[in-house]
Amino acid sequence: MTFDPHVPQKSRYAYAFLLGGALSDKSDSDYRGGLFSTIVAAHALRRQGSTADMIIMVQLSVRSNATNLPQQEEDLLRRSNIRIVYIPKFAHPKLEVFYSLQLEKFRILLLDGYSRVTYLDNDILPYCNLDYLMELSDGDKGTTTTTTTTTTSTSDGKPKRLLQDNVLMAFKTEPSSGGFFVLRPSAKDYERLQQVILQKEQRGLELPYPHFDEIEGWGTIIPNDQPWKTLLGQTGTNWTWHGANCDQGLLLYWTKFIQKKVSIIIGHTIEQWTSHPDDDDDSHSHHHPPMLGYVDSSNALYQFGCSTPSRVRWLRNAAPYNSFTHLTGRSKPWHGNLTEYQHAMAIKKDQLDSMTDKELWFWLLQDALKNIGMTENVSLDFISSETRQPAVGRAPSFAQMALFLRYKSKHGWKQYEYEKEVEEDDDNNDNSNSAGHHNEQDDNKHIQPVTDRNNNNHNNDDDDDWHSQQKYAYAFLLGGARSEKPGSDYRGGLYSVVVAAHLLRKHGSQADVVLMVQISAETDHTALPDQEEKLLQMVGIKIMYIPKFSSPKYECFYSLMMEKFRILSLIEYKRVMYLDYDVMPRCNMDYLFHLSDPSPTSLRLSEEKEPPHRRRFFRLKENVGVAFKSDPANGGIFILTPNADDFQHIQRIIHQKEVHALKLPFPHWNETIGWGHVIQSPDIWRSLWGRNGTSWSWYGAVADQGLLYYWIKYVKKSVSLIIKHEVEQWEANEHGVLEREEDLNGNALDQYGCAKDLGPRKQLGPSPYSDFVHLTGRSKPWNSNREDLEQAIQQKKFKDCNDREKWYFSLVEALKEVGMHETISMDFILGKDEIPAVGIAPSYQQMAQYLIYKRRNGWRQYEKERDEPDVIRSLTVK
Repeated sequence: MTFDPHVPQKSRYAYAFLLGGALSDKSDSDYRGGLFSTIVAAHALRRQGSTADMIIMVQLSVRSNATNLPQQEEDLLRRSNIRIVYIPKFAHPKLEVFYSLQLEKFRILLLDGYSRVTYLDNDILPYCNLDYLMELSDGDKGTTTTTTTTTTSTSDGKPKRLLQDNVLMAFKTEPSSGGFFVLRPSAKDYERLQQVILQKEQRGLELPYPHFDEIEGWGTIIPNDQPWKTLLGQTGTNWTWHGANCDQGLLLYWTKFIQKKVSIIIGHTIEQWTSHPDDDDDSHSHHHPPMLGYVDSSNALYQFGCSTPSRVRWLRNAAPYNSFTHLTGRSKPWHGNLTEYQHAMAIKKDQLDSMTDKELWFWLLQDALKNIGMTENVSLDFISSETRQPAVGRAPSFAQMALFLRYKSKHGWKQYEYEKEVEEDDDNNDNSNSAGHHNEQDDNKHIQPVTDRNNNNHNNDDDDDWHSQQKYAYAFLLGGARSEKPGSDYRGGLYSVVVAAHLLRKHGSQADVVLMVQISAETDHTALPDQEEKLLQMVGIKIMYIPKFSSPKYECFYSLMMEKFRILSLIEYKRVMYLDYDVMPRCNMDYLFHLSDPSPTSLRLSEEKEPPHRRRFFRLKENVGVAFKSDPANGGIFILTPNADDFQHIQRIIHQKEVHALKLPFPHWNETIGWGHVIQSPDIWRSLWGRNGTSWSWYGAVADQGLLYYWIKYVKKSVSLIIKHEVEQWEANEHGVLEREEDLNGNALDQYGCAKDLGPRKQLGPSPYSDFVHLTGRSKPWNSNREDLEQAIQQKKFKDCNDREKWYFSLVEALKEVGMHETISMDFILGKDEIPAVGIAPSYQQMAQYLIYKRRNGWRQYEKERDEPDVIRSLTVK
């Protein structure tokens, strides 16, 4: 780190703030809110009597060639008596994310010229002097406290040491807030902490997504007698709180289990933790660290905080909670209205107690600028009611961390510009100074045809991540393409696949995306239009043309649903997840592949005989089904293990079922035997809404949703059936008899999917139900009014859009990324319901007509079978 020589050290204590992504060229980001908020915090502290130094650690964006802040901003900070410390840039935009920035906080350990350093997020607004926390942590070396309240002191006048070397604060949902803490600096400790981070990250890539062990966390199993606690009363021993995989987990691990000297403030109480007298730090395993701890419930800090400030509404009598406010989310003042602030100042003058927190922040900013004579020189245009996205994002999501770890691993675990130069590989063509720049070399990796199986190589051989060397795919199906039926348009489905692929990759998916296309029998065309093929290839979607039906009479919803099982022929992949084209992913769903195809490390961990709450990992079976409202295995999302023999096998099952069906009276379906098995209690099927039974009577049982259930459970006899919070595990025993293993309960999948990142209000249920939206029926976006969609994305942020608007937002974003937004017509979005060429449901009448016609023509249905005698044959891909 490089100190600005213009502001020397004056105190033994310091407050440190962090500003990341500075001068990023991302159009919707502006770092200045954080910069000016640091000035506000420093000014507020000094107005209340703080004598500590103020430091801002600035990390310039790798997207900028600048090496310093603009001269005016440097002058502003210097006049505000804030020491500027420039910290190294990241080496690539893929490394510049919220997760990595949060770990930069720990650079305060390098400030070893100070006895104690308090880290504050730059959106912290102090109400009063907070020096007492550092003084009480350093009482045996300090002088009398500078607070205006009564001090607790020893006989020689020095402050009584109420706090340990390090001080943490529990917040609402975490035992250690990364926004406010005190550490004792040591350069040696910083080097040791970097090793902790590296070991955790390297170990993480050996684990399945999300690459974090919630039992061992950063390196220790939390003993049952030392549970963590939050301000709202949550408690536990697993590393499951918000930010546990990032700064808020590392902070607790470092201070409590490595340093073993920490005071953890939890409301009115203080947990005091120190090392055991006999602990030599090497004589034990970190899994069982010897610790001494006690709880001080005397509200010992009350006398040091603000004296009942009128603006404190929560924990008014608990210091330091009553000494500041954290302006998170929408409460950030620089996201307010400048005119309204100025109007409030004119009315309220200097009556600070009557101001809201945002107004107080603005008053302090004006007062700070006035004190240093820069009121007329500084533009306040960064204050805007338009909410902007920080250059590094807003939260350390698992998907974001996974991308960071993979890229860092691929480049020798180097992440800063000054380190060994990052290899120039395919990223050499990625213009890091231009957001959203399209990389043609990345495109070329995805445009080889699925049938070119000898040349379908992945470029991940140098990646240490087990799963990056495995091959997975998401597969979609588009039928009735280029149909000449009036009122039908396949393009809604085609562009919806573009949206799904874009969102999956945006959230970090490493899997291929395959679109199985069946051209309508009503047309002489044999492929999609050139422009549509080009678009699919540009966004990295592999096109797989499947055989046409030989007559429009075969072209119906029932027959198209049977085509889904062609994913079994995609033998170049270890697992394939089928998704209906109207499924819109909300996050990376690769974890389902990883759990179904575990790495050697996670496979070993999944087999450990631990109680459920202590089990690190579990594995899903090679086939995965997901129950929905009225069906036990939904045909819109499932995972199969491809196998050429299995593809032939399932074709024979379909043929046998259809031949047998025509021997039965209408509706040509036996609800007792179904696809070939009599279900007998206690083996019952269950749906998401609690329906259950033994007859094949659920929605779609006669079509894909019945065949899927039959195939994965009674033919393959190896399946995980996800039913809301539970996962039924089925496997054949050594005698080939299907048995139900111990179920996975307690939201077993939530640690992997979107559920954690989305928050309770946006969850659609446990994972994987929260991981996607199924845009069924009238909710299909291409049946919306395009003008309404266009207006919505112009006026709203993505997070504020409804599902249809998010779909359109993502489509426009995807087209812009590949430079085709001006060439693609959106005339398929008509504002009215369109009926697909094959219909919308597999009715009994439709199936009966299909079967009768198929039998009349020798059970042949594809164009290529017209002159061929075999009834069941290999259905090769063109």
